[in-house]
Amino acid sequence: MNEDPASLDRLHGLAVPEPVSIWPLATGWWVLLALLALVTAAVVIRLVLRHRANAYRRAALAEIGELEATIDFAALLKRTALSAWPREEVAALGGERWIAWLGKTGASPVPDTTKTLLLETPYLDPGNKAPPELRDFVADWIRSHRR
Repeated sequence: MNEDPASLDRLHGLAVPEPVSIWPLATGWWVLLALLALVTAAVVIRLVLRHRANAYRRAALAEIGELEATIDFAALLKRTALSAWPREEVAALGGERWIAWLGKTGASPVPDTTKTLLLETPYLDPGNKAPPELRDFVADWIRSHRR
């Protein structure tokens, strides 16, 4: 072997350190995972609460398919409103005040034909079939009313 310290014969390979392990995690990663878990839990809780809060909407929409008479649709509107708002605010409403309240809380104003039907409902024959416009309005109001 050559005794010259600069000789190429004396070269050795590079000493490569062990690869850095991903475990155990650094503190920053633990904080990030904890925040992610909290956000996920908050989102899940919010979705569950929203689903429970809208149970009355799902029940009312399911009931629409079984109704035929105008008076039944008017009663469904009132029951749905009583489920969503305090009784003191909704129970005494009738006539023009009821129609105005439906227009105020719904996503769209009450159409004139529906307004007339709802105002005349107490005086109609109980077997009077509801027109499709009333069915559509009731379904839209149930889906889109704002509390």
